[in-house]
Amino acid sequence: MKSDFWLEDISYFRLKNLQLGYTLPRNVLNGLGISSLRLYYSVENLFTIDNMRANVDPEATSTRTSSYPLLQTHAFGINISF
Repeated sequence: MKSDFWLEDISYFRLKNLQLGYTLPRNVLNGLGISSLRLYYSVENLFTIDNMRANVDPEATSTRTSSYPLLQTHAFGINISF
């Protein structure tokens, strides 16, 4: 007799990379001597939605080896051209 006791649904949804940015209009920058200015926010490993019983990475190749959790990385930045 076959059993599905050890089988698990490992389907998941992950937002791995996200970058939001805004470039200021040139008419705002004319008096400052700046040709372009862009502000941005970037994040990696924002979230994962899954139905797994254990707290493991669904993309890991094996659950038998220990794996570190995915770290979130946040970055803010400014790109300026004169």
